[in-house]
Amino acid sequence: MAASMSERARGAVMRLRSSICAALLLFPLTACSPQSIMNWFAPHEQDAAARQIFDDIRKGDFAPVIARVPPEFRDQVTPASLQQLSDVWPKEEAKSVKLVGADTSSRSGVTLYSLTYEYEFSRLWIIANQALRKKGDETEIVGLHETPSPVSLEQQNAFTFEGKSLLQIVFLLLTAAIPVFTIVTAWFCWKTPIPRHKWLWVIFMLLGFSRLSLNWITGAWDFQPLNVTLFGALYSQDFYGPAVITAAFPAGAIVYWLRRRSWYAPPG
Repeated sequence: MAASMSERARGAVMRLRSSICAALLLFPLTACSPQSIMNWFAPHEQDAAARQIFDDIRKGDFAPVIARVPPEFRDQVTPASLQQLSDVWPKEEAKSVKLVGADTSSRSGVTLYSLTYEYEFSRLWIIANQALRKKGDETEIVGLHETPSPVSLEQQNAFTFEGKSLLQIVFLLLTAAIPVFTIVTAWFCWKTPIPRHKWLWVIFMLLGFSRLSLNWITGAWDFQPLNVTLFGALYSQDFYGPAVITAAFPAGAIVYWLRRRSWYAPPG
């Protein structure tokens, strides 16, 4: 018995150490700014190459850019098309450059990178995207896109109620109410004299089924019928992207209130 108690104690200590180590590893990420985290995860070689390519376009130095374009895209990336991109840039140095998006995918020995930057100038911002393809040691340009904007991405995607419809406001309030409803219902369920598998019922109370999502900025809706969401609601937002509000149908909580009276009824 003493040996068994000692083993359990050692196991608890090891789990506690693991939890502390995990917390210490994650703490620096929580303390960092979104930009620091983006830079930390970005492919550094391709990030440096993309920044240099946009600098060359801005300065009108097109030869190094065209040299990185694979033959199948040379008819699309010409000095004339690059001049159009160059004309978008203001004739001044950027106040700041932020990496706001980075996606990587690999298949059959080819790696594709999509890197998006936000350049801040005195009167506008430019959102510049570059697609790179790496085959072996060669990194090629397979896509270039630039969009001027009067405001920054953070301002565009700020969570505000300005210009929002009544439907969006109602959906937000409903989404906020669902987790409260499911948690309160789970508490009542735990106190209810359910004869068998009460813990399974409690888990069922805490889940929402199917999913309706609202892009808070664009107002676009998305429905996913085959989905399970803990607490029946979800708020998600990328570092520089729009907020997405998600609500799921609290079927378990509703079933509980429909059946609650039968569990309290005397047998027979």
